[in-house]
Amino acid sequence: MTNVLSDMEGDSLLYLYPGDSGMSSLIDWSGRASSSIPVSMFRADNLIDSGLVPMPNLIKLDVEGNELAVLKGLGSKISDPDLRAIVFEDERDINSPVKLFLRHSAFTISRPLLRRENSSHNLENFVAMRV
Repeated sequence: MTNVLSDMEGDSLLYLYPGDSGMSSLIDWSGRASSSIPVSMFRADNLIDSGLVPMPNLIKLDVEGNELAVLKGLGSKISDPDLRAIVFEDERDINSPVKLFLRHSAFTISRPLLRRENSSHNLENFVAMRV
């Protein structure tokens, strides 16, 4: 079974999109998923505490709409000074839930990084740096 990060532990479905596996998500955000597969969800803080994974310095986060859940799954680890930066995909809104959560967790948010002109969605990449 495939494992994914979230803010809870248990079983879920990963929705698959025809022709673009990079759009697969725990959220069927477009209503056009071609199929789904069962996955096991894990909280990052539990994986770190158990010693299965080390505390990260940098996180690259692109989970098609589940970014906030993954960040919340870090629990108190989001405040660990070893975690210096998070690169993430999000909407441009400066007060999006993801950006509000990261600012509340003592990160500053960059302006959008360079956007690819052929992008088919309105999301941008940002960098959150520890204050």
